[in-house]
Amino acid sequence: MNSLELNNVHASIKGKLVLEDINLSLTENEFLGVIGPNGAGKTTLLKVLVGLIKPDSGTVLVAGKSIEKSKREVGYVPQFNTFDNQYPISVYEVVRMGLLSGLGLLKFGDKKHSEKITKALTQVGLQDFLERNINELSGGEIQRVLIARALVNSPKLLLLDEPTASVDSFHGQNFYELLNELNKSITIVLVSHDIGAVSSYVKKIACLNKTLVFHDSKSISKEMLEKTYKCPIDLIAHGVPHRVLDHHEH
Repeated sequence: MNSLELNNVHASIKGKLVLEDINLSLTENEFLGVIGPNGAGKTTLLKVLVGLIKPDSGTVLVAGKSIEKSKREVGYVPQFNTFDNQYPISVYEVVRMGLLSGLGLLKFGDKKHSEKITKALTQVGLQDFLERNINELSGGEIQRVLIARALVNSPKLLLLDEPTASVDSFHGQNFYELLNELNKSITIVLVSHDIGAVSSYVKKIACLNKTLVFHDSKSISKEMLEKTYKCPIDLIAHGVPHRVLDHHEH
């Protein structure tokens, strides 16, 4: 059974078609990087997968089930700038929000839920940060907390929107290493502008600009990028280390 499947998905925002005829199939424990220009529909795609936007047509299945029946099996990490880290709240309480969204009203101090929160923080290496205030953390640490919040319900699919946009290059590299570790037990779909880093760490790449170009590999051709970005693209990937993206035929 595929962990994620999209068939002929169309989606609009305020009457404007943003996603057109999207088809995608991922098996378990895949790590897909989605690249594309600003306004290409990348965030909209993630919101469709998490059930925040309902498609105009087509089907979306997570582990063989509709989004309505699989919401607790999808973890979502929105863009960093959508999170207010100035609010006086502890790391424990931020991660606990993931349980609230998945399970409804909780009993405060429930041991089972506390164990889930501790487990999620342990997965991202922040088990000693339970009582820390969120506004005391670095950008990289906050991103890990937000991932823990997405993991707290033990989802089968993890969605991340520009996760390293507010993280320096050193912490960004460590961040991708964390994702590779998580990917051993969970399917990951990551949206990013960082072509170099994405091509270095993910298993497969898709290019999105209203429509989706997906060749079931992590190779990117010059023609593939030019078709998506609608402009010439130099295939030098400025990741660590620098390298040239592989060429392949359509």
